[in-house]
Amino acid sequence: MVAEHPTQIPEPRRCLAAILSLSFAWPIPIFFWLTPKIDQQPGLLLMVALIWWIIGVLVVLANRRAPWSVQIWIPLVVAPVALLLITLLKFEWHSSSGPGAPLEGVATLFGLLFVVVCGVLLVLTILARPGVYRSINLASALINTALVSVSLSATYSHSTRLDMILTLLDPAGKPVPQASVSFKGYRYGPEGRHVFAGTKGPYLTDLQGTVVLPTQRLRYETQIAISKPQHRELLATLGMQFDADEAQRQLTLSTRETRAIASIHVPVAEPLPVTLVLPPISDAPDPNLKRLSFRSTQDSSPLPDRYLDIETGTLNRELTENSDLELEVTGSYSETTLHLRGLRGILLKTTDSQTPRSYESLYRIAPPDGYSPTIQIKKPGDSPPQTMVYMRLPSGDRYARMSITAIGDGLHSRIRFKGQIHLNESGSRLLE
Repeated sequence: MVAEHPTQIPEPRRCLAAILSLSFAWPIPIFFWLTPKIDQQPGLLLMVALIWWIIGVLVVLANRRAPWSVQIWIPLVVAPVALLLITLLKFEWHSSSGPGAPLEGVATLFGLLFVVVCGVLLVLTILARPGVYRSINLASALINTALVSVSLSATYSHSTRLDMILTLLDPAGKPVPQASVSFKGYRYGPEGRHVFAGTKGPYLTDLQGTVVLPTQRLRYETQIAISKPQHRELLATLGMQFDADEAQRQLTLSTRETRAIASIHVPVAEPLPVTLVLPPISDAPDPNLKRLSFRSTQDSSPLPDRYLDIETGTLNRELTENSDLELEVTGSYSETTLHLRGLRGILLKTTDSQTPRSYESLYRIAPPDGYSPTIQIKKPGDSPPQTMVYMRLPSGDRYARMSITAIGDGLHSRIRFKGQIHLNESGSRLLE
C-alpha cells in the first residue's frame, strides 16, 4: 500500500464513506447477539462469515483508491488470522488408536481443510489490499477492529449464556440469605485439557436464598465457591455438557475437609435450577475422629476372613472377644450378597446410591435411629462409595461409619474384604 494520490471525493461524502466503512464489521457481533445458541450452529456461523468476507473483498476491490477502504480491509485480514490461530492452538490434533480412531482421523482432516481455507482467504485478502490509505484511516481501522473483537467475545458469551438459579437452604429447609457465591469457568481445550475462562462474583443470595449465576452452556465447567460466616465452605462443580442432546449434567459437591463428598446428576434446563444445603459450622467434622483402614491378607489360606474388630480395623478368620462384626458372602460370581451381623450389641444401618440423599446422609452424619442387628449389601464387589454402613455401639452414644467392598464368592475365588472405618468416640454423630 502507498499513501499517494487518493481518489478525490467531496468532503461530506468522504466523511460519510469513512463512517459507513467503520460500521462494516459490526454486523457480525450483532448477529452473535441476536442468534441464541450460536455454538450449536457452526455451519450457519461459517456461512454468514464467508458472505461477510466476500462482500468486504468486493467492496475493497471496487474502491481500492479510496482511503476509507482500509477500514474495511483491516477486519478482513484479522478474521482469517484469528481463525488460523484459534484452530492451531485449540484444535485436538492428537490422534490415538482404538474404536474412535477413524472419527478422530476425519476430525483431523476437517481441521486441516479449515486451516487451508483460512490460509487461502488470508492470501486473497492480502492481494485485494487497498491501493491508498491515510494514517488517520489506518489508526481508526485498528481501533475499530479491536473494539469489534472485544464485542465479539461479549456477544458470544451472551449467546451461549446459561443462567444457573442457585438456591441455598439450611438443614431445616429455610433460605440462607447473604451467602457469598463466586465461580470460576473452564472451557474444553486441546486433548481434553481445561482452559481457565475467568472468575465472576462474588454474588450474594437474596432473602429467598437464591442467586443467579451467568455461566455458559455445553463444554463449560463451573466451579462454584460458597461461603457465609458461621457456615461451612462448599465447592460445587457443574461438569461439562459435551452434547446438546445430553439430558443430565454432573454436579459434584466438596467440602474443605472432603473432596467430592457427593456426586449427583441434575437435569439439563435453561435456566438451570440447583438447590444445595449449606451446613452450619457446628456440623463440621470432628477433628478427633478415628480413621482406620482394613484389608484381607494375600496369603494362600482357603479360609476367608469372617470377623472385624472396628476398634483396630483388624480382620480375623476366627471369632474373638474383640470381634464386632460378622461378615458372610453368599451367591456366586458377580451376583453376591454381603451379610453383616453386629456382635456384642452393635446395631447397623445402611444407605446406598438408591436411597434419597438426606442432609445427614450427604454429610456423613449417623442416623439417630432405624438400626437393626443385621443388614445386607447387594453386589458388594462394585458397591459405590455412597454405600455407607453406620454402626451404633452398645452404649448408644458412640457411632461409626464404614465403607466396605467384598470381592470373590468363596466358590470360584477366595473372598477378600477391604474398606475404611470412621469411629467417633466423643458421642457425636458427625462422621465425615
